[in-house]
Amino acid sequence: MKKHLPKLTMLLGLLLVLVLYDNLSLRKINKPPAPEVTVGGKKVEAYPKEYIKDEEVTIISYKKPKEQTSTVNPRTKINVSFKDKPETVRITETMPDFVEEVINREVNNRIGKRTFLIKAMWEDEKEATYEIHVNVKETVTYQELLGQSEGDLNLLVISPEADTEEFNYIEFPFNHSSRYVTLEQAKLDYPELKLDSKTLYILFDYRKEVYRSDNLKEFTTFLKSYEQ
Repeated sequence: MKKHLPKLTMLLGLLLVLVLYDNLSLRKINKPPAPEVTVGGKKVEAYPKEYIKDEEVTIISYKKPKEQTSTVNPRTKINVSFKDKPETVRITETMPDFVEEVINREVNNRIGKRTFLIKAMWEDEKEATYEIHVNVKETVTYQELLGQSEGDLNLLVISPEADTEEFNYIEFPFNHSSRYVTLEQAKLDYPELKLDSKTLYILFDYRKEVYRSDNLKEFTTFLKSYEQ
């Protein structure tokens, strides 16, 4: 028995090498193409989640980043490039309620940590899904008042009496409306708006303040004629 032990050990070692080689080869075959992703010109790590090749689905697990999440400005573009260019690239955002929202390749105004999914599809029916993490910083105090997407319009009313429902008759498509009863609190929350009237109506689009007035009639006249 001792006589054959070296041969047995060698055989087991060879089998182990073959198994490891097969596993490494399989991993290489099932490894999705690595994209280069930038957000606002800043390079961001893309973590592969799923890869489909020859109808075989490979689920890929990774350790989520903790403090390494890139901080980016709002309203910045997500750019994705591959050496092997895909036929389509689709970007969605994973929302807190687990709903995926399709985005126009841009990080919007919402402040805080965000997770986006990138799905690439190639002509040979390969598919790969990646995840990126960014932290969108606050660049102005009134950022939450800006629209969340291009084309959105938001309303801010400062008045002890005004009701945002009174704008319904205008049939103007506000995406969101906010109301402050006191000028003092609004000034504390949004110092950069330089508020100076106890009754004020302010319109915001995706990028900036569009119009303000302390006269409701003037404000509604502007709304009726406003075109983006």
